[in-house]
Amino acid sequence: SLLCYGLCYLLGSDITEFVIYAETPQNKKWNWGDVPIFAALAAMVGVLTSLHTRAMLLFASLRQSSRSRWEHLQPWAVILETAIYASLCAFTSSMVSLLAACTEEGQSGLEYVAFNCAEGQYNPIASLLVATSHSSVKLLFSGNNAGEIHAASSFLAFLTYTGLNIGLAGLPVPGGAFTATMLMGGLFGRSVGALCHALGLTESLSGVYAVVGSAAMLCGFKQMTLASVLIVVECVNDLNLAAIVMLGVAVSMAVNWSMNERGHDEEVIHRKQLPYLEPEPPRSFDALAALDLCTPCSALPPEAPLHQVLQALEEDSEYFPVKESDGPCLGIATRQALRSLLPAVVQADHVYLDVADVALEADVLPIHRVMDPTPFTVVEDMPAPRLYNLFAKAGERAACITSIRGDFRGLLSREQLIAAARRV
Repeated sequence: SLLCYGLCYLLGSDITEFVIYAETPQNKKWNWGDVPIFAALAAMVGVLTSLHTRAMLLFASLRQSSRSRWEHLQPWAVILETAIYASLCAFTSSMVSLLAACTEEGQSGLEYVAFNCAEGQYNPIASLLVATSHSSVKLLFSGNNAGEIHAASSFLAFLTYTGLNIGLAGLPVPGGAFTATMLMGGLFGRSVGALCHALGLTESLSGVYAVVGSAAMLCGFKQMTLASVLIVVECVNDLNLAAIVMLGVAVSMAVNWSMNERGHDEEVIHRKQLPYLEPEPPRSFDALAALDLCTPCSALPPEAPLHQVLQALEEDSEYFPVKESDGPCLGIATRQALRSLLPAVVQADHVYLDVADVALEADVLPIHRVMDPTPFTVVEDMPAPRLYNLFAKAGERAACITSIRGDFRGLLSREQLIAAARRV
């Protein structure tokens, strides 16, 4: 904190420029007659956030596939790409800002960016683009600067910022999609509000439209409802806006769900096959039991020959049950634990992938020394939702599935449960 304050002091700036929340009295009154316009704005933002999510995922996928061609030049190729794109963002924002006409400073007292304007004037587009996203959001949310940011300025800034934000997908930089999404929704909402006010269709301030648009954009991108309402309402520090913010979030989410099955972050997790479980099980799990989810796998004895361990390692599994031929499950051994038992020469040469070269009378490996001797055991008739919660909320990694008499039926790992949840 002291370092941040010190840097702001050296630059002649103030820490409040980076804070959206500010307890200052502002005029954010709205009329019930404008509710249909708020709903229409949220519906439009719902479409925009769905298209924005798809565009970011597509751009990230294309960048990832093209990057493989330059793998021999990494990491210098991606460093150069990032530097070039950063220059492109700065150049584009500057060129678009030059399209704006200089405006005389108003009575709001807010901090605008002069850019190419004379003293006492400001550039409305540069104030939204050539600034931090936090300061831009503050300008858009403000209820004291009516008429200081016109519809054309905010809409042009919206097009520019959205395009550059989509192009950022896939670059190894902390882009900050959270505030950026709020800014895009605020830009579009402010332009709609200013346009409707100029046409005499509304009496509500354009800053109120920016708040609704920001919440609608944020909830669609992240696909979260209540959290978006709380965040945006706290940013403006006005509970009187909670009703229309909730309306905007509900309409935007309804439109977004009809176009996109998942939010941006969830879709990235799904495409990269990351081991992530949703907090709640899918509804289709209600008709399933534990035995329906587990898959057959190789069981190892407490002391297994080398060739049998190598055969098990050929399977696509991270966990292996340990049991006698007709006995119960004694424990669970991980792939890493089994590989630690292999002779050093076998690990070095990776001959464990070729079982034919291993003698059947090879040394016996003590599996019981590296296994988990207290495996989590589940009866085969346990409802799948109860089993799901044990993995999602209790953090279990693998469980043995047994009959009511204790006979071993199979093994269910966290990865298998994730795959089953995604299939349905």
